[in-house]
Amino acid sequence: MEYTGVLGSAMTDAPQRPASRLFAPKGGFRATAGSCMIPFGLRDWDVAGPTPGRGLDRRFDRRGKRTLGRSARRKREAAGAGAQRGHPAAKEPGSRASLAVIMILASSALLACWPLLANGALPMGSDLHTTAGYLQGFMKAFGEGDILPRWVDRPNQSLGSPAFIMFPPLPWYLAAAASWLSGSLVAGLKIYFVLVAALAALTFHLLAREWTGAPVASAIAAGLYLLLPYHVLDVYYRLAISETAAFVFFPLILLFGRRCIQAPGRGAFAGLALACAGLAMTHLVSAFIFSLFLGPWLLLETSARWSRLAAPALALICAAGLAAPIVLPALVEKSHVNISWLTEMPGGDYEANFIFGDDPMPIVGIRNPVKPMVLASAHSQLVMGAAAAIVALVLLPGGTAKRRRDVIVLSAACAASYLMQVRISGPVWRIVPELATIQFPFRFQTMTILTASLLSALAMGVLLDRRGEGRPASWRIAGGVLITVAATWNLYLARENAHIKPFRVAEEHLALTFAVECVEPAFTPVEFTGYRQFWEDAALKRQRIEMAEAAFVEGKGRVIVEEWKSSARAFRIESDGGGTVMIRSFWFPGWEGLLDGAPLELSPRPVLGTITFGVPPGSHRVTLAFRPTPLRSAAAGIGLASILLTVALAWKRPWLPSPAQPDPAGMPGEARGAGESGAPIPRLR
Repeated sequence: MEYTGVLGSAMTDAPQRPASRLFAPKGGFRATAGSCMIPFGLRDWDVAGPTPGRGLDRRFDRRGKRTLGRSARRKREAAGAGAQRGHPAAKEPGSRASLAVIMILASSALLACWPLLANGALPMGSDLHTTAGYLQGFMKAFGEGDILPRWVDRPNQSLGSPAFIMFPPLPWYLAAAASWLSGSLVAGLKIYFVLVAALAALTFHLLAREWTGAPVASAIAAGLYLLLPYHVLDVYYRLAISETAAFVFFPLILLFGRRCIQAPGRGAFAGLALACAGLAMTHLVSAFIFSLFLGPWLLLETSARWSRLAAPALALICAAGLAAPIVLPALVEKSHVNISWLTEMPGGDYEANFIFGDDPMPIVGIRNPVKPMVLASAHSQLVMGAAAAIVALVLLPGGTAKRRRDVIVLSAACAASYLMQVRISGPVWRIVPELATIQFPFRFQTMTILTASLLSALAMGVLLDRRGEGRPASWRIAGGVLITVAATWNLYLARENAHIKPFRVAEEHLALTFAVECVEPAFTPVEFTGYRQFWEDAALKRQRIEMAEAAFVEGKGRVIVEEWKSSARAFRIESDGGGTVMIRSFWFPGWEGLLDGAPLELSPRPVLGTITFGVPPGSHRVTLAFRPTPLRSAAAGIGLASILLTVALAWKRPWLPSPAQPDPAGMPGEARGAGESGAPIPRLR
């Protein structure tokens, strides 16, 4: 069933235009001859002829969802997505353009991961041992029945860590699944990076194609998105599985964000909420950095009008609720760990990590070896964005004000992401809460990559436009040369970054105690006051804390370990006089104990921060379990409620006005005059 309107005297008052072309709501609606198909809630109308490439046979079903008639479907099958949407891109045959896009995306993902695939071992990335240790702990806990692992028992020299309260777990599920399926950590991590590269290329292509309308140019820019130097550095120098996965969600948020503003349907609203929640459940640092750019972008896109901002604002609220089970415990319970180590560690102070500084790091006394690479990548990516912006602004044809505004906004964001890496941005780092915990200003290069790649898509979309409107061929050639030179510089640096670390880490190295029991002082309890010395002994001297799994520290007796899992322990304790027992495990909120089935009080041992409890004389069975705290349970409840809220808001769409009648005040010019003169406005029936 479709909603149709009667075209009355408003059509006869304008004989110079066909009846089917008079009224058109902004966003792509076109009336058919004899009827006017109106989706729910359209308020913004204009009077315009047909947009090139848009079929006039567009309809909307009873839910307000846009559908296509037969003629429009035939056009979509015969033309590429860009030409179909009326963008000034080349109208290539659909099948040929689709094949080219698939080949470019697949080749880009393969090229980005080729050094990983061509070598049997993994590169000696700076985060490799930590990543391998936490991944093995995650897999162990999941295999023991923890659907959402929170505590892992092997890190910190088997004293344990609340790593997955502080780390969002989403990328670890994918890495663990790949490792299980392949039967190897090395192969699993390789599969993980290939999948993430393919997904990042796909999501960026979807965004760029919608913004530019040029499918082939968007695919090329997606390849650039994967191959810019800092993105490659993240994989091969750091093996940062969480930050690399964040590149999948950046484009999705912008894609659904603009859709949510321009045509806030159910899919756009739900997509924006899920994409933002997905980013928060992947990498908190990247989510924080991206939020600093997302807010201003939404205000610019909506002109700060609540009527347009309502849908994306509600989607972001839903996203915060969906991510609450992960984000809320991390934000609140970090007060129970030595999180200050993030800025105290060698190379952890943001003031020492601005790209032009190169002072020796404290404690270790050497310069940060990553500084030369991030300095070069910061400038090459900035040049890439600047070159693309110049080409796009010079060659964009007239009548593309929206595109020009996109270029200007992206250029400003690209420049801002660069400035956040230099010392001039110091006041911002001191003023914005939690910004110092990012540690490395060069992490803002994730935003440089996103903006420079989008600018490249816009520029290449103009360069590959066969129509070449209004600009001399020599300008286009010069623009092509400029883009090629900038891209070549970046690809050269990317190749260098992929081979800085030697490929020497085999499967047996990841099973070594040093990797499995990786030390992270930031995730030790605040009661453990010797966390700095703990790191120095472990990292620099390779010393290990010697401590029994369970033993009396006050009194005498015997402790037998009956069960030892990641988040569950069981002991048989025998003592004539009772006493105090210490467990080789750090204390953290959530640990609960039972003594012969009755509640047992646990406490952290001073200085060490390990779990201790008292036992009376006799033989007893003690069980320990790491359970959800009231905060974590409340956060889980917020997450479940947010699922229902997201579904309800997406279904009801309360931000839309009443569908009964379009607002005549929103009709400019001729359309508004027709309604005021007594001519019937298209109505629903």
